Amino acid sequence: MIFVVILMFLILPLLVTLDFVYYIIFNFTQVRTLIYRASFYATLLILLLLETLFVFINNEVLVVFQAMCRKLQQFEALIRTGFIPDLRVVNESIRSLSHSYVSGCDVVNRINKKDGMIIVLLFSMSGVSIFIIGFNLFSATRHIYMPNKSFFCMKEVAWITLYIIKAAVFVEPGHLIAKEVQNMQALLSHLMVHTTPVGKPVSIEMDVLYKETILNKPTFAPLGLLTIDRSLIIVMCSYITTYLVFSIQLKSQ
Repeated sequence: MIFVVILMFLILPLLVTLDFVYYIIFNFTQVRTLIYRASFYATLLILLLLETLFVFINNEVLVVFQAMCRKLQQFEALIRTGFIPDLRVVNESIRSLSHSYVSGCDVVNRINKKDGMIIVLLFSMSGVSIFIIGFNLFSATRHIYMPNKSFFCMKEVAWITLYIIKAAVFVEPGHLIAKEVQNMQALLSHLMVHTTPVGKPVSIEMDVLYKETILNKPTFAPLGLLTIDRSLIIVMCSYITTYLVFSIQLKSQ
């Protein structure tokens, strides 16, 4: 994940350079347009920094849930070997995991409430940018006398690839966190089955943590408008394709 973010920051200057080469050398753009493009690149850099900050925060939350899942896996491995540790030690560890789980969910909820609008705008900007670049790319392919068409198309495809990678990196931590919570539910089920004698009640600590993983899920849903997971990429591609087809039909008419 961190490697992909660093790769995006390395690709961005290259794409900006290609843009300036096209608009200065091939297209003979006016100075006013170049100033506009420079302000656009500065805005893009700020948005990329905000998205990177969001990704790093999500990655830290993911690390916490992965650590909790590894702890439960250690208990399960001990049980599989036939060695059942002292249940009091297990319950004490489960209690501390429960506190950590609640803290992680609180962090996610605060992000959803305080930074929800920024998150929605960041993701929306990626979709709008892909739509605009895709429309320009289609227009260029139909332009017969456009100079340096191949260079322009290559440049626009590179920009679309960058925005798609940004969107994927944006949603991936949310998907991985949901996956870790599912693994925790499965591990807790195994622990409850193997550590609870027949006819005896389930440990309160395990029961509380299991119910928390069901009732209090750490889902990134900024302002309740959308849920950040992998399915959001499919939704984005669907509405981009719909608006592209609609816009191309209007342009053809």
